[in-house]
Amino acid sequence: MRPYKFLIFTGICSILLAGCGSRRQESSESPYDTSSAKETESATDPGTENSASDGGKTDISALEGVIEEQTFDVTLDGWGEVRFASFLPEEKQAGEPLGDVRFKLLKDGETLYSLPGWNAENTLSDRQFKQIAAIAFRDFDEDGRTDIMILCEYTPLFGTEIENSDREVRVYTQNGENKDFVIDRLLSEYLTKQRLTESIADIMSAREAYRDYLASMDGSHGIAAQLGIIVDHMDMWFAKPDYANDLYCYAVTDLNFDGRLELIVANCGGTGYYTYSRFYEVNERFDGLSECETGYREGDSQPDIIEDYLSVFCNGDGVFHYIVNDYLKVSMAETYLITSAMTLQNGKITNQPLRRLETSFSDGTENIAYTDGMGNKISETEYLNAIENAFEGLTPDTISFGWQDAAELEGLSHEEIIKKLEESYDKYMK
Repeated sequence: MRPYKFLIFTGICSILLAGCGSRRQESSESPYDTSSAKETESATDPGTENSASDGGKTDISALEGVIEEQTFDVTLDGWGEVRFASFLPEEKQAGEPLGDVRFKLLKDGETLYSLPGWNAENTLSDRQFKQIAAIAFRDFDEDGRTDIMILCEYTPLFGTEIENSDREVRVYTQNGENKDFVIDRLLSEYLTKQRLTESIADIMSAREAYRDYLASMDGSHGIAAQLGIIVDHMDMWFAKPDYANDLYCYAVTDLNFDGRLELIVANCGGTGYYTYSRFYEVNERFDGLSECETGYREGDSQPDIIEDYLSVFCNGDGVFHYIVNDYLKVSMAETYLITSAMTLQNGKITNQPLRRLETSFSDGTENIAYTDGMGNKISETEYLNAIENAFEGLTPDTISFGWQDAAELEGLSHEEIIKKLEESYDKYMK
């Protein structure tokens, strides 16, 4: 289980669908984007030369795969004056996992040290490196040594969000007297999941919050403790549905990224494909479980939330809007598809309608009607652009949900149920 994954939402404050052989570039041109690097933030401490020369001793353009715009001369503890060089991923054979961006310390054109990647092979499975957005050399943890902070952008290889990119923070630190750099995974994940990825300033602004987070890790607010609270109150949320029970699932989440876990329990089925959901959140004292308000009334059609992926937008106020669909089958000849933006704030779930598609058949003729969130008629083009227009200027993120079959919990021990919930949480946002 990844430690305290909740804390986290990274730099883009910005999915939709699916139930309870990687592609490769064939072009001879590079699939990676280095053109925008000059326009992004490459930050160093005051007094550090932000150049791409080591005294004129080496022509960096001769280095294969080097990203010149993200290569700098810098003084690092234990290494002295070196060149920090960024390199495009290594080319792989067809069928092999894609490589990730690489970083090295150079001296007189020779490699002194290769910084480690996220895994030993420095490969990617479901995404592709796009570009480096920023690099900075700062002392984040105030231990007197320079840390290396990098903002990388990636694009997914599969799915509906393939055109969108996500940013990820990577922080390299030095442990003890060892001069080698390691990825501070806890810090990097914290910054990324908190969406502190717009700039280096975002990262540096998180110092105090991160200290508080570390101080809170006495176990009382940890993931394991919160999962235990959810299981302790299982009588609140575990009950087999009498109807619409084709699917009966649960997912552990942190929809508003406030550090308190939620449990979503949903069942779906019936001739109308109805979904019924309940939301529960660990309370502010971390000693109980509270059911969230929803405003749903008996018989209301609710969003079909049992999906593997949802798109989410984050506005400037830090509110997260999840794009959800509700498919409603009134009869064989009449269906509705309602799209809403779902939020969780102050213990309440709200859904803001964005658009509706009504399909009906009469005398063998299909009739389609489009309306906006207020019920006003709109064109097909306006319907297709409704989500984008509602969140103009924002980029969506894609969040994965770890839906599990709730029926599998029956008869399990307390510890076994915690393990099942942990499996769900580990899939969340992965």
